[in-house]
Parts: sequence; C-alpha cells; structure tokens
Amino acid sequence: MRRVAACAECGESREMATSELCFACYRRAQRAEERAAAGIDRHSTPIRREHKRALRAFAQVMAGLADLGVSKQDLVEIKEIITPYLQPLMEYFPTASPVNVNKQARVHVHSDTSVPGGESSKPV
Repeated sequence: MRRVAACAECGESREMATSELCFACYRRAQRAEERAAAGIDRHSTPIRREHKRALRAFAQVMAGLADLGVSKQDLVEIKEIITPYLQPLMEYFPTASPVNVNKQARVHVHSDTSVPGGESSKPV
C-alpha cells in the first residue's frame, strides 16, 4: 500500500507518487512537460482544409492547361491571374533554386580509340 500524506501542490491528503506530490499533481506536471517538449499542436494542422482544396484546384488547373497544350506565354499569363488566390499557400510551394537555374546539362565523351566511335571529345 502506498503512503498517504498531504500533497505539497494541491494540499489534499492522497496516496503519494513522490515524496511531495500526489499522483494527480505528479501526472499533471508530467503531461505539461511532455506538451512543452513536443511543441506541436495536434489539433491545428499546418495545411488546413481550405489550403488542401486550393492546392487541389491549382493542380487540376495546371493539369488541364497541360492537357490543352497551352503555350508558355499563355501559361505565364494564367499563372499571374491565379497567383492572388494562391497567396496564402505560397509557403507550401517549392521555389526554384538560384544555383541551378538556367544551366544546361553537358555530356562529354572522352576519346578512347579502343571503342568504335570513341575518337570524339566534343560536348553533346
């Protein structure tokens, strides 16, 4: 049987979990520490229902434009029209990395006379 004494936190006479706290106060403090350590609110998701709906609609618009074969110029104009509606979602869209933008991939073939057609070393 556990020791019964007055709790230092609530002052009630209960079974003690530690030398100073009853089980109710001890668990309350333990849960508060766990919540503080987690730092995540499980009831507030980062992407809310209306965000998901807008993301889905944007994806459908882009897929529809791709299916129609819209030109790049028209696509840019349509994107400019849609952008104000997507402003709350901009933090969820990936951005282009400035490091690799406008760089072309190059393939070099090294000269190897033992392989047929391996005499060339020009970029492809």
